[in-house]
Amino acid sequence: MWVAQLPVFLIDNSENPQLSLEVFADFSDRLHAQEIELRLVQGHGNVGYGKGHNLILNRIESRYHLILNPDIQLDEDCLTEGITHFESNGDVVLASPFAQYENGVKQHLCKTYPSVLTFFVRGFLPQGLRALFSKTNSKVRDARSYGQRR
Repeated sequence: MWVAQLPVFLIDNSENPQLSLEVFADFSDRLHAQEIELRLVQGHGNVGYGKGHNLILNRIESRYHLILNPDIQLDEDCLTEGITHFESNGDVVLASPFAQYENGVKQHLCKTYPSVLTFFVRGFLPQGLRALFSKTNSKVRDARSYGQRR
């Protein structure tokens, strides 16, 4: 199931929004040919990464929503493969990418559920005191071992 036109939302969280869709003028023919419509959301200030995405979730009626950092590289066919996997496996509702460092070592993106202490440390302690809790703050668990105790 493919969409006739693909809206791509660019979320500008800067305090002084200066981004304009004119930056993408050189790509307009390619975007139009692929039926991609760029939409710019700005003026809300730095509300945070997650909340920036939440700003548009009530505006869309799409079956899929991709949250994507601007500094990543995708394999050419990964989105097609991902949508095909979702369509073929109705019980799958979320996907997390395989990520690796530039040297090829796997990055562990899946983190365990943070404790109340972790929330407190991340949300309320000054940066200098957070270092005292670095071990608590950096627990990660490979997605394959989710639900298993180490």
